[in-house]
Amino acid sequence: MDWYVANMATVETLRKSNKNAGLKIRHFCYNVLFDVKTI
Repeated sequence: MDWYVANMATVETLRKSNKNAGLKIRHFCYNVLFDVKTI
């Protein structure tokens, strides 16, 4: 799950500079994680 941790760190950085973009990316990461778990 290192890639997920790295993505979340990136999301946090982006969220601080642009909340809207950060939220979109965060939702995308969650959707990807959900897809991986579903598969």
